[in-house]
Amino acid sequence: YYRAMQTSFLSRRLGSLCKVPDDDVSASSGWPSPRTWERTAECLAITKRVDAPAEVVALITESLIGPGAATEFLSFMRDLDLADPEALLAEPMSLELPKRTDQQFACLESVAAAVAANNTAKRWKAGFEVCIRAAELGTPDIAAHAARTLVACRPSGTRLPSGFEVFSDILAAISFEDPS
Repeated sequence: YYRAMQTSFLSRRLGSLCKVPDDDVSASSGWPSPRTWERTAECLAITKRVDAPAEVVALITESLIGPGAATEFLSFMRDLDLADPEALLAEPMSLELPKRTDQQFACLESVAAAVAANNTAKRWKAGFEVCIRAAELGTPDIAAHAARTLVACRPSGTRLPSGFEVFSDILAAISFEDPS
């Protein structure tokens, strides 16, 4: 979930990915770097599991990526006002797409990330149902990105759900081969 949030945030604020401090005082506290963003996602996932208060979430985020980046990132997440990915996995047909494409992307990526983090056949199928619902609601290109993530973590022995055909044209155009 938090990696999806970071991807969405950093795609709009690429300058926030890495800001090396200019002085020794700033360097001794948290500052944004790929490493600290990764650690932030890991720590925030733990805060979500233990239902930590917002103050704890803010303190952890600030200590890792610094107060400026933390304020922007936490505001971004709050303003997205996304559905809980676990609620969507429990009831895939309850998906109501936000109007903004960044919110749509973040919502669907958070569902795919939640499945990947705790992958069972039932959750995987529900994740696909959410993506199929999103495609039916008019965002097949955005939903296909999350569906591609789900294809990559497909549990052995599972079959693609009915309705997957909605992605066939889009996914056929995407190369699943590693270019390196």
